[in-house]
Amino acid sequence: MAQAGAANIQDGVTIDLSGLTHFSVKADKTSTTLGPGLRWGQVYTKLAAYGLAVPGGRSSDVGVGGYLLGSGSSYFIGHGFGCDNIASYEIVLASGTILNVTASSHADLFKALKGGSSNFGIVTSFVIRTFPLGSIWGGNIYYPAEPTLDQQLKAYNEFAGNDDYDINAAVQMSISFSPKIGKVFVNQPFYARPQINPPALRPFTNIQPQLGNETAL
Repeated sequence: MAQAGAANIQDGVTIDLSGLTHFSVKADKTSTTLGPGLRWGQVYTKLAAYGLAVPGGRSSDVGVGGYLLGSGSSYFIGHGFGCDNIASYEIVLASGTILNVTASSHADLFKALKGGSSNFGIVTSFVIRTFPLGSIWGGNIYYPAEPTLDQQLKAYNEFAGNDDYDINAAVQMSISFSPKIGKVFVNQPFYARPQINPPALRPFTNIQPQLGNETAL
């Protein structure tokens, strides 16, 4: 984050890892090795060729390194956080020592890196477990904010409070502003199966009026 007071310490050193974009898939397709300089759009495109996915960023521009070291919330909620799926880290310590960190070797450091950001060293590679994935359904739905506010709150309450929560379903809600329209709700329903408008997400898709609906398989 190139922002004064937030990107680094005073007179500190910034290390650019954007060139570390290595990618490979294990022969048995159970894991993939990712460089921290990759962005999730690149990762998803590469993994799609194998029929695989991993719990990664919800925007294609999000970087792999910061996301995984910050824990990582994805649309694949049934698989937990991104960091929950990491099998190993390659890390360079302040001493210059290079370690391969797993749950069985350097267990304390392995645990600390799950949300530890860059505080414990420079991670130069991640091995993350994969899972099979075919077609999915999702996209953006746009609504005028004021006429749909009560419906939005009711839909969220029904979705989050459902005792039979569907782990394949997820939704990201945000609010934007258009000079012509005013405040606009932008919902991003997502379903990790090839099913159009699944029941778990209908509380959102049934909200009216809509300004636009871009959902598709």
